[in-house]
Formats: sequence, structure tokens, C-alpha cells
Amino acid sequence: MLHSISITQPGISYCPQTNPLDPLLTVKECILLYGQLRGIKQLDRLLERILDTYELRSYRDVQVKKLSGGNRRKLTVAISCCGYTPIVLMDEPTSDMDPVTRSFVYLTIEQLLSARRAVLLTSHSISEIEHLCQRVAVLKDGQIVANNSPAELKAQHGGYYAINCFCAPIQQAALAKMLIQRLPGASELQHYAHSLRFLVKVRQASSSEAIAKQPTLAELFEAVRVMSASLELPAHFAISRCRFEAVFERILDNCEATSNGGSDLPTKSAAVSGSLATGYVHCGYEETTT
Repeated sequence: MLHSISITQPGISYCPQTNPLDPLLTVKECILLYGQLRGIKQLDRLLERILDTYELRSYRDVQVKKLSGGNRRKLTVAISCCGYTPIVLMDEPTSDMDPVTRSFVYLTIEQLLSARRAVLLTSHSISEIEHLCQRVAVLKDGQIVANNSPAELKAQHGGYYAINCFCAPIQQAALAKMLIQRLPGASELQHYAHSLRFLVKVRQASSSEAIAKQPTLAELFEAVRVMSASLELPAHFAISRCRFEAVFERILDNCEATSNGGSDLPTKSAAVSGSLATGYVHCGYEETTT
């Protein structure tokens, strides 16, 4: 795309979260101005490439202030990534973008990576991170709390399945006691008015070593079947695999538990009092979650 245009002084490109464009300049004038600042020689070629790549040709002579938010964002990304700077810093480049406009940014980042240019991307979109990033750093209070490839983060903090049991509070207490025997590795136990939720980390069936307290997926389903049959009243179970979002949540939760000196023990909502050893008693009010 734009990486074949030669420049005289490589450096660092920066795409800020807000658009730093002069509202009185036209699209053409913006491209030529920033091309000159970047030291690009073939300005005419740069102009034609950006207009075609980002579908801005019909806005060539339109002032920035008259552009839509999506087109202004496309123009900002385009002028930030032009040339061949070895490092590109992008601060939430897809903010305030519709899905169609967002695809232009994704294509740009993929082409930058193909050209062996380093891209440092900040984003709150988990799907965006999973799709684009080769390495992910999780920040909390300005500190990096995890840093690895998406696959490694999933292996370290993922592999969890969420089990929801829809039943009466009295059955929740019985089921919580069963977990100690059937699924001792269950964590993050949460009670609600009409359901109980917990997480179980499963191991691959092909794994040569049996990790303590980690069942295979087949063993998880069998344990749920046995617990369901052991309950006096009918209960409905739902099992779902935790998505990449849950990996981030678990990293941050573990970080908070460490900073507070706590341990990774099962938790429950304030709607229920008691413990796994003594049983649970519903406190008489409903708790909802979003």
C-alpha cells in the first residue's frame, strides 16, 4: 500500500485517539501537508494511493470540517501510516467508527505488519485485539500485569468453562456441597436468586499428564450429569466456553486478589450467606447481573 513510497528520514508515526486535522484544510491539502512533514518525495503518488485505498476520492477537495466522523478518522489513520516509519503508535484508531470504516483500519494494520513495521495498538475491543495483535500487554493502573501472545494468554488464564445451574436457592446449597467432591477445581462460585454459576478449568484429553483438579471436557459433562441426577428437584444446566474477554477479566481479578493479599477462592454474591462447609442460606432478596 503506502509502504513502497520512499522517505528521507524514517522515524515514529503516531495516530492519536482524537483527530488532529486542521478543519479548514481540504483532504488533498491534509495529505500533501503531512506528506511533506514526513519527508515523502512522491507526493502525487501518495495522494492517489490514499484517495483510492480509503475511498476518499469523492472528498478530495472537501474541507475536513465538512467530513463525517468516519471519513475524518480514515484520513487521520492514512496520514499517520504513510511512508515507511519503522514504528507506528495507534491510540484506539477505531474509536467512533462503524464496522465498514473499521475494516479499513484493520486492513491498514495488516499491511503494516506485512511490511515488517512495528505497530503499537491500544484498544478496548477484545475482538479487535484477538484478531490483529501478535502480542498482548494488559495494563492496570499504568502497570503491565500480563504480557504474552494471545495463544499463551489463553493457555495460562483461559481454558475455563462457565456452568450455570438454574434452580431454587435450597438446591444451590446442595449443589455447592457436591462441587467439593465432583469438581474440586471449581472456582468463582456465584449465587443469584434463581441460579448458581461457577467456572471449571479443563485440560486437553490429549494431555499426557493429568493435572490435579482439572477434568477433561468429557469428565466435566459426566460430573454435571451426575450432579443433576442427584438433585431432588429438576434443574437446568448450561455449559459454555469462556471467551477471550474472560481471559482479560481473570487476569485483572487475579491481579486484584494478589494486591489485596487474598487468594483465588470461590466467591458468592451478597444475596447468600454461609460457606461451602456449612451450606448456604438465601438472604431473601434478589440480585441481578448485567
